[in-house]
Amino acid sequence: MAAADVVTFKGHRLATINPRTGKPIAPKTVKDSDLAGLKAVFDWAVVNRRMASNPAAGITLRLGKSAELRSKGFTDGEALAILKTTLQVGERRASLETRAAKRRVPWICAYSEARVGEVAQLRKCDVRKDGEHWIITITPEAGTVKTNEARSFPIHTTSSNRGSWSSSPRLPRVTCSCAPAMPAVCWGFSRA
Repeated sequence: MAAADVVTFKGHRLATINPRTGKPIAPKTVKDSDLAGLKAVFDWAVVNRRMASNPAAGITLRLGKSAELRSKGFTDGEALAILKTTLQVGERRASLETRAAKRRVPWICAYSEARVGEVAQLRKCDVRKDGEHWIITITPEAGTVKTNEARSFPIHTTSSNRGSWSSSPRLPRVTCSCAPAMPAVCWGFSRA
C-alpha cells in the first residue's frame, strides 16, 4: 500500500453518501475516524516490522470552521418557554420528588449557568445554607463536570422563593450526608 492509495481512499470516503442520512460523509468523520484509524493500524504495522513505513503519515484533511447559524445559547423566547413550562409540571403519575426536580433543575440552570447533568447529579452535601443564602457546590466528586473543577454559587432569591429548600415531611429521610440530592430530601419542597 502506498500514500497514493490512502489519498484515493480519502477521496472515495468524501464522495460516499451515508445511507442513513442521504448526505455525504462529513469531512470531520473522514479526518478523525477514517484517516486516524488507518494511521493507527499502519503505525502498529511499522512498530511490529510488518511495514517499512506508514503510508498514511502526513495525509490529512483541512477542515474549515463550520458556519454558526445561531448562537449556542437559548433565545429569550426559548428560555421563557422552558421556564414557563416548569411552573405547569403536574404529571400525577410521577413521584413528588420527580415533579420537584422537573420544576427545580431548569431554574437552577437558568440562574447559575450550570449544566443539566451537573445539577441533576447534586448530592445532599452539595447544597448548604450559609447565613440567609443557599449555596450549591458542583464538584467532580459527584460526577461529570465539564471543566473538571469544583465551583460554588448562591441560589438566586427568585429561584429559592419557588418553594422552601428544606426537607418536605412527605419525602423519605436520607441518613447519609452525601446521598443523592436530586430528587431526594433537600430538593423536595412545597409551594410557598
